[in-house]
Order: sequence, then C-alpha cells, then structure tokens
Amino acid sequence: MVDKCRTEILPWVEKYRPSKLEELISHKDILETIGRFINENRLPHLLFYGPPGTGKTSTILACAKQLYEKNQLKSMVLELNASDDRGIGVVREQILNFASTKTIFGGRFKMIILDEADAMTRDAQNALRRSKVKFTEEGLQHLVLLSGGDMRRALNILQSTAMAFDMVNMENVYACVGKPKPDDIRAIVEWLFNKDFSETYKRITFLKLKKGLALQDILEEVHLFVQKVEIPTLVRIYLIDRLAEIEESLTRGASDKLQLSALIAAFHIARDIIEKEAIVVKES
Repeated sequence: MVDKCRTEILPWVEKYRPSKLEELISHKDILETIGRFINENRLPHLLFYGPPGTGKTSTILACAKQLYEKNQLKSMVLELNASDDRGIGVVREQILNFASTKTIFGGRFKMIILDEADAMTRDAQNALRRSKVKFTEEGLQHLVLLSGGDMRRALNILQSTAMAFDMVNMENVYACVGKPKPDDIRAIVEWLFNKDFSETYKRITFLKLKKGLALQDILEEVHLFVQKVEIPTLVRIYLIDRLAEIEESLTRGASDKLQLSALIAAFHIARDIIEKEAIVVKES
C-alpha cells in the first residue's frame, strides 16, 4: 500500500523512467556500445554529456538495473545528485569508503553515479583522478629502464600494465611491452659466447618464436649488456661496431635470419679475439 502511494506521488520523469537500455530511444550506437560493455562485465569509466533531458541519467540508471539485481542496488550503486555536497570531503569519505568496502556479492565492481560532475570543486575532481595501482619496486625500476627517459612512454607502459594485470611487476611490465627480459638476454649472451653456431641459432630462433621477440629488441638489449659485461676493451669495441652494422641492416629491411647469423658470427670472432689475447699474455 505504501509503495503504491509512493508511486502515485512520484514525478512522471521518475515514474516512467526507462529501466532497461532497450527502452531508451535514439543514440543507437552509444547504447549498443554500452550494452557490449555490460555483457562482458567490463564497464569502464563513462562521461555522459549533452543538453538537459537527453537521457544521460536514465541511461546510467538503466545500466545499473541491468548489472545488478533489485536487492543489490543499494549496496552496489552510489548516486550523488546536484543537491549533494561536492567538496573534497565527499570524495575522501563517502565515495572512497563506498568504493573500498567489500560486498557479499562477490568480486563485482561497484558503480558511482555523479550527476552534474562538472559542479564538483577542483580539489574533489583531482582526488577522483588518483589511480590505485599495485606495484613492486623491481617493476618500477624496469619500467624506468624500458621508458629510456621518456615520461610519456613510462606513463603509457604503466597504464597498459595496470589495465592488463592486477600487479605492476617486472614480469607483467615486460609482457606488456613485448621486450626480452633480462634473464632472456643473459641466456642469449651466454649462448653467443659459449655455444657453437648451429646450436646458438637454433636456441635464439626458438626463444624468438616462443616469446614473440623481435631481433631488433634483442640487439638493443645485447648492446646494453655488452657495455656492462667484463670483456677486453678491443672485443667490446668490435662487438659494438658490429651490432651497429647489424641494426642498420635491419632498419634497411634486411632478412632477420641473415642478421641473426651475422650476430652469432660476430660473437664467434669476438671469442677468437679473446682467446688470441689470452695466448699472447701467456707467451709474454
């Protein structure tokens, strides 16, 4: 009886508000996109804009009703309308507390609806922009190395890794950028210095195919490794010179297979130089 009376005194804009996306008219492409997000259970942050009365609030409320059962709405959806306080206190207390509280409905994400978000204070808007990213120190160190001093690249790698994985660590950072990991480079350099030509070629080719590595990326990392490893200066100069020539050939469109062979041959010559230097030292 109470619900019936409450329904009768509701404004018609509330009483007849669409409860499903299918009940909304116009904006077909937008509704189809939102529908796909809901079906995949991967609803991103959304910003609806437009003149009053075009269905912004109705659309997001319809999304909420499709995502959650009726008995879940109160605990899974927080709606702040234009009459609510929009200061930083609301973000720090009401919004963050709601977002961080776990529910009995499993690992589903919660929904926060900010009606007329442009009316929020600047401090409150800045507080909402903060991203909760889990990371390891090792992950950040390798992110810095891979960015090469480019802040934009560093942020892009960080965002990609955070979106693809729950943790920004070394493994996940390298998985996102597709670069060879330090362990892979150490193994490759060990093969280049210690294995015969055919065995080295076979192992590097297998590693490239297994992990989807590009020879160009391997060359860059081997170049950095050669600069750090303890080898005679003459050998270091020779290898850096040959690596530069191989890299230039790759940029000109030369065959990966031929340049991999050239890389292995360069290290075999380097081994011969090291052995000759050792013999000279012994004889003297």
